[in-house]
Amino acid sequence: MNPIARTDRLIRQDVGQETLVYDRAQESAACLNELASAVWRHCDGQQDIDQLVTLVSAEVALPEGAEPRLVIEHVLNELDEHDLIAWTGEETATAGGMTRRSVLLKVAALALAPTIIRMVAPTTASAASGPPLPSATAPAPSI
Repeated sequence: MNPIARTDRLIRQDVGQETLVYDRAQESAACLNELASAVWRHCDGQQDIDQLVTLVSAEVALPEGAEPRLVIEHVLNELDEHDLIAWTGEETATAGGMTRRSVLLKVAALALAPTIIRMVAPTTASAASGPPLPSATAPAPSI
């Protein structure tokens, strides 16, 4: 089971080392930091987690003192929570009877900083209903 980046109904814009992803279906945006961007970029359905560790750690400095595989699993968990990846193949149980996905969800408890920031975009109607803008003909406030 390998992660694959979701591309349907997404608009992607690279901004420096980060990636801004707008989800047209959910009307929300996510800002992926450099680490999350690198992981997401390599999620092609062909790379397993160990291969992602090798590829990403060659491109991006991982947090000092952290186990590289746990870092990548943490990022994959966040990408999964934000619906930015899917998984190829069937859910297979590990030796302990847990699926890989459930193991990844447990990794979320790691004390690593978030790698994705989610922002909800206002709908057109709510964006248009904000406070009125000052007009050019309005009198200047008196002092």
